[in-house]
Amino acid sequence: RSFTEHNILALTQMMTGESNKSEPGGIKSPLLGKEDADLLNDESHRPRVITPFPSPKLTDLPMFQGDHKESLYWGTYRPQLYFGVRARTPQSLVAGLMWLGAKDGKTVMRHFCENSDDLKSFGWREHNGIDFGRQELLEQDMILETSFVK
Repeated sequence: RSFTEHNILALTQMMTGESNKSEPGGIKSPLLGKEDADLLNDESHRPRVITPFPSPKLTDLPMFQGDHKESLYWGTYRPQLYFGVRARTPQSLVAGLMWLGAKDGKTVMRHFCENSDDLKSFGWREHNGIDFGRQELLEQDMILETSFVK
């Protein structure tokens, strides 16, 4: 085996508890120093292997197919933006809102939601999650309202 294959096998064995054991319940590995091995021997610090629940994806269920699936194709699926739309495909065209504002005598661009922007208020006032949304952005002396309608 190559050095990398040996390391991967050793790490896999440590994570699953199937490594060479120097004593009952103990882990011995050429990759770890004594302190690290002692830490892994403590059950509360041992990494756990998490397996996904064997069920279909929600989007594969019949209730999310057909017209319902098509109605969700485009939407406001761009988190951490004041306003952004995209389709639910990996290579989707994306669109959003940017504007210039003033802060401390400097011109700043707004696009990503950040606490440092000091907007008085922003967020959806109404949104049904499918084909309609309305939000208000309150910045110093400006009220900007966006709407999303399919």
